[in-house]
Amino acid sequence: MIDFDDGPEIFYAKTANVLGDKDALQDVFGLKGASGYSPCPRCDGLMIGALADPQFPKVRATTSVEINNLTKASFVKTTQRAINTLCDELVTNHREVQRKRLTKGAFEVMEMVCGIGYNPSSVLFGKASRRQCPLLAVYTDDWAHSYLAKGVGGDELLLFVNKLRGCGVTYQD
Repeated sequence: MIDFDDGPEIFYAKTANVLGDKDALQDVFGLKGASGYSPCPRCDGLMIGALADPQFPKVRATTSVEINNLTKASFVKTTQRAINTLCDELVTNHREVQRKRLTKGAFEVMEMVCGIGYNPSSVLFGKASRRQCPLLAVYTDDWAHSYLAKGVGGDELLLFVNKLRGCGVTYQD
């Protein structure tokens, strides 16, 4: 609401972009990030770690691919509906933990496989907030912050400069 000289007016805005570093986006959306087996919220079935173990629940829609065995076909885009379904399944399974029908350890594995941490106050777990702020439409990594500030960018730049030095290029060049 904005109060103009002739009285207040209500303005409605649609969320177009949510920009942040990894930690901020993980908190807002309830994502696991690198602590999950599914680190990318846009990819379905891309997993880190061996998933041949029968203890891993099948909560992802597509066949899981171990990240060391990637091909171009491994990168399958997920949908907002699939993300919403994963969140709904986590809500249901969290109730099962509370009823002692599912172990906390098994539930934590589900969170890691989904790449989503159960957090009822995050955007992904509110049905209204999902519609107002759909993850796939608004989620934007701040690549420069993530890559350069405490990221691997500095290390890669150092390796590049050392490689140039090995080729005879000096700072004066």
